[in-house]
Order: sequence, then structure tokens, then C-alpha cells
Amino acid sequence: MLAVTDPPLHGRLKAPLAPRLSKQAVRELEPALRELTRRVLAPGASPETWDFAAQAAFYPIGIAGLLLGIPERSWAGLTSATYAAVAESDPDYAQPGAARSAVLSRAHSEIFLYFHTEVARPDRAEADDLIGALLRAARDDAALTREEVILNAYSLLIGATVTTSHVASAGLLALLENPAEHARWLATGDTPALVEEILRWASPANHALRHTTKEVRMHGTIIGAGQPVSAWLGSANRDERVFPDPFRFSVDRRPNRHIAFGVGAHRCLGAHVARLALNVLFDEIGRNFERIELAGEPRHLQSTFIAGIKNLPVRTVPRPGGPALGEQRALSRTVEGDP
Repeated sequence: MLAVTDPPLHGRLKAPLAPRLSKQAVRELEPALRELTRRVLAPGASPETWDFAAQAAFYPIGIAGLLLGIPERSWAGLTSATYAAVAESDPDYAQPGAARSAVLSRAHSEIFLYFHTEVARPDRAEADDLIGALLRAARDDAALTREEVILNAYSLLIGATVTTSHVASAGLLALLENPAEHARWLATGDTPALVEEILRWASPANHALRHTTKEVRMHGTIIGAGQPVSAWLGSANRDERVFPDPFRFSVDRRPNRHIAFGVGAHRCLGAHVARLALNVLFDEIGRNFERIELAGEPRHLQSTFIAGIKNLPVRTVPRPGGPALGEQRALSRTVEGDP
């Protein structure tokens, strides 16, 4: 699986996917991403309080649906399963009386069963999506086994769904808690710089666990060979040696050398998709809403792995002349079905 392999195996697994996730390739997704975004924001056409985080939770599964060929009827069930797979202790996903391991086992089993069924379809390799690309690599080049196709479809789904929505919610919350920065962004329209600061600020993947291959010395501390080392990305993204005033949210921070997507061979394969998706989302927020305000306390995801927000109640005032959000189908109100 991509997340737990090193070169040369890592490169073999990545090869069928990388061309479809390049910066140039993902630009073609922008129209579909704008449609998804307007469905996420559709409740904002009403004066009623609505939950931005609950809506945003369906944005990345919609993106995964485009990339992996997942039909909309399966989005809700897979979203629930992926959240349980990274936040098994959260009350919204824990099972009364069940051990954490049982929650994890059930969540992973649901996801693996879905992809096992998908790759078993006789015509699945012909689909113009990432699963199709993996299956063709397995069939034509013997580059992957059927099991590796399933494992990497799982890895792509988890990577897509459990981070992007939390970045979106953390970014909106940061804007609402820093009204001067919010106003500065609206005045300049520099959404790319805003998104980079949101990525630094949110750092949704808390940590990456690695093992040393030899004895190393870091800042006077010796770490022996074969020792586990946890790299906390949020801490790195607030390193005073790299970021001036790192605990200040600054929408025009430049340079912004954050590592929210990781570094090296294991840098997030979907980074270009995530960047584009977040730029489209916040561009649409700026276009659509004259005013946004908090309407209650945010609720955070209980997870040691993902820094997330699962509820963010807001009230919005649509911008006159903006897109007709009321005509869009709100994602969380229309998505039904099991994986």
C-alpha cells in the first residue's frame, strides 16, 4: 500500500496514478468541483443556521467519487466508514459497549468490502478513473496484484475524505475568528495565499510515524536504530525558525513553506487535487456570501490522528447577484445509501 511502502515498490504502486493526479490533469476537474462546492454551500441561501462542517464532510467524498468512480448513492456510507476508521473513539462513531478495535475492524471491513466488490466487476478495468487505471496496470503490465489494487483504492479514499473537509472547516473558523484577516482576504481576493495559510494552520494529519534505520542525533538527542519516531506536522508548521509569528493566522503569509502535505516520496499524492478543491471552495465562499458569522460552538473530532472539526454552525447572508445557491441540491440532504 502506498502509505506503508518505500522505493522501489512505492514507485511501482504510484506509477499508474501519478499522471492522473498531476497539476495539469486535475485542472480539468474544476467545473465539476465548482458544481460540488455550490451543493456544499446550498444551505447558505437560507437565513437559517446551518452546519458548514457537516456539509463540507461530503465535499471530499464527492471528489473521491469523481476520481475513483464511486456513485453518489455510496457516498454517505463510505464517509461514515472512513471517519470511524480514523476516529474510532469519537462518540459519533464509537459503538456502545464495543472495543475500539471492533469499531476499527468494522469500518475497515466496510471499505474493503466495497472495493472488493468493485474490482470484481468484469468491466471495471475499462473505467476512466483511478480504479480502472490500477486494474489495467494489474491486467496489462502485471504491475500490481488484485489485492494491491484494493489496498490502494482504500488508501486513496482515506487520504481524500478525512483531511480536506477538516481543512475547509478549520479555514472558515480561522477567518471568522480573525475578522481583520477575513476582510483583508476579501479586499485582495488572493485565495491561493489564503489556502496555503489555511493548510499550514489546519495541518489536518497530526503525525506520521516512522522508524529510524540507523542511529541519528537530533538537536543533541541520540535516537537509536530501529526506534519509532513520530513527526508532528502541526508543530513543524508552527516552527519559529521557519514562520515569523507562527501562531498568527495571516492570509497573505509569504513565503509559506508548510509541510501539510508531507515531504519526500510520501508527499500526498493528491496534493494538486486538494489545493484546487480548496481554492475553488473558498473562491465560491467569497463570491456567494456577503457575511458569515458563527452561530454556535464548533465541535471537534475526537482523534489522535486527524485534527478535525465535525460541527461548525454558521449563519450566512448571500451576496446580491451571486450564484443561485438555492437552486442547488445540498449534499448532506440528498446523499443516501450504504457502501
